[in-house]
Amino acid sequence: MSGELGERLHRWMLPTAVLSVDVAPDGSQIYAACMDGVYRVETATGVSEKLDVHQSYASGVVVVPDRDLVISAGYDGALQWFDLAGKQRLRRVVAHPFWSWQLALAPDRKRLASVTGQYLAGRSEEHTSELQSRGLI
Repeated sequence: MSGELGERLHRWMLPTAVLSVDVAPDGSQIYAACMDGVYRVETATGVSEKLDVHQSYASGVVVVPDRDLVISAGYDGALQWFDLAGKQRLRRVVAHPFWSWQLALAPDRKRLASVTGQYLAGRSEEHTSELQSRGLI
C-alpha cells in the first residue's frame, strides 16, 4: 500500500542537515530549517531556494500561509520573520540568550512558542501583542 509508515514516497536533497520542517497546507512546498539557513523546496520539482540565514544553525521553522510568512528559530536564540512575497526579512527578535531548539505556532496564530537548550519554554506578551498588531502572527 502506498504511503504506509516507513515507506519513502519522495526524496529531496538539501546542502546541509535538516533540523526542522513544515509543509505548506497544499503540499506544494516544504520549508526546512537547516544548518546553513532556511530553505523552501518545491515538492513537484525538488528545486530548493535559500530564503534566510541565522547567525548559527536554523533549528525550527513554521509557515504562516495566509500571511505569506515563514518564521524561523536558530541556535543564535533569535526568531526571524521572512516575507515570502517580498523575499526579505521583516523582523528579528532575540528570544533567548541560549539556542532555540524548536518553535511552534498555535493554531489560532495568537502565540508563538520557542524552546531553548536550557530546557525552558517561553513567549513574550509584549512581542506577541506587537506582532499581532503588525499582522505578523
